[in-house]
Amino acid sequence: APSKSSRTYGELLGGENEHIRLKVQHVSSKLAGVDPSEITMKAMEAKHSGKPAACWAAMKGVAAGKGSLGAGKAGEKPRAGRQRHQLEPADQARRLVELATDPRVLARTWMGWKPWM
Repeated sequence: APSKSSRTYGELLGGENEHIRLKVQHVSSKLAGVDPSEITMKAMEAKHSGKPAACWAAMKGVAAGKGSLGAGKAGEKPRAGRQRHQLEPADQARRLVELATDPRVLARTWMGWKPWM
């Protein structure tokens, strides 16, 4: 059997239907104004939640803005959990840019990632 890391996302989830269901759920969350860090954690869960507990907790912490490199600037709140209500599109975009440019996230990006493609 192939190792967990060599299987596709759909195989990890138990089939194509589950993969599609989760992708639709993620899009619905985005349209509902859910914080991008919360969506990122849900998307990572399917593939990475089986990792050792400390590793998975660290991955969730980084997505939430609580990485091992510190919680950010002094007085800055973690990304996830700051607001539980629907975000306005401008706030959602700002938080997505914040997540995408966080050095704690970028430092842990998959080494085979090719953003220029």
